[in-house]
Amino acid sequence: MKNYEIIGWGTENCAQGVERLLQLIDRLSTGAERLCLETHFSDFKSLQTVAEVLPSSRFAFYGWCRVESAKFFDRPEFNAAKSGSCIFNHRFLHLAEDTDIPPYGWNGLPSGRSMVAYWERYAEPVEKDQREPDPQIIEALEKTAGVTAGQALPVKTSTARMGDFREHSYMIFPVTSQVAPLLQAISEQFNLQEGVGSFEFLGSADDLEKLLKSNRYHIENFPPNCWSFNDGDGKTPFALERASFLNPVLNLNIDDLPKVAALIDSLGSKIVQCSVIRKYLSWKLPNGVSPHTRGNYVLLSKQKKGDYALFAGFDQYADDDPSPKEFLSFASKILGHHGVKLKSVPYPR
Repeated sequence: MKNYEIIGWGTENCAQGVERLLQLIDRLSTGAERLCLETHFSDFKSLQTVAEVLPSSRFAFYGWCRVESAKFFDRPEFNAAKSGSCIFNHRFLHLAEDTDIPPYGWNGLPSGRSMVAYWERYAEPVEKDQREPDPQIIEALEKTAGVTAGQALPVKTSTARMGDFREHSYMIFPVTSQVAPLLQAISEQFNLQEGVGSFEFLGSADDLEKLLKSNRYHIENFPPNCWSFNDGDGKTPFALERASFLNPVLNLNIDDLPKVAALIDSLGSKIVQCSVIRKYLSWKLPNGVSPHTRGNYVLLSKQKKGDYALFAGFDQYADDDPSPKEFLSFASKILGHHGVKLKSVPYPR
């Protein structure tokens, strides 16, 4: 995949960036009626303000708390948990949304599946019988998952060296509605108690307000080895579509984008990070168009200085797909008329 920065179309604010983004889409691509907006909010009020214009059930709240026993996972918010990591000394429970997307033609909707993993850690050098995943644990987890989900769910395993430790991971891939009972069942099975956990919960603005007011979760002073799932450049307690470059769930009609961009600018520094992305574009080429490939994207991204930059990607997934040279030739000709050029970059910023 080739990544390009659009030089000459950088802008001071989101609204101006959106104007350039729409020009780029109009001149060079097809199939971008919906896009993905990612935002990170410094406070809950700014999330509520955006939710009034852009309702969504995928706003995110990040917090941590103590995990005393398996009953913890009976809380109603775990019906909408996207990510989680619970530490019980040398044993762990991990939850992640399944973000495996196809190489061509994804519809931009969540998969509806999650990954639940049970980990065990051993100090090196490990005993001989601890060098590989334990068959008895695999058997026990498959039985528990089958009873909980009402169907057979295979357990996948992996082993990794982590410095002075070796970790065995036992992974199950249930539908999202089965996550909470499965976490509770595994916790009971292995008697996981007196731990600490970090979580990412999804919901509407109203859902997250109730969770925030419950005071069940702390949003600051995360314990050692228990960090926020929003701990990157957009480190905040609240967000919408974190990590959208990897999994851009479509949440915004292109016609509504200028209105949303103006709102984001009006919130100023309360929007810590912001981007608009669309993957699976079909780029216009000298002789036709490219297929709707995963790496064909356009990205408007807020930079560290507060301005916005525009990026594009072209993906030749299969040998018989059009080449990046075909895209570069056509795009450079079209954009050159506007005093704009494409600069190859390793990764978008």
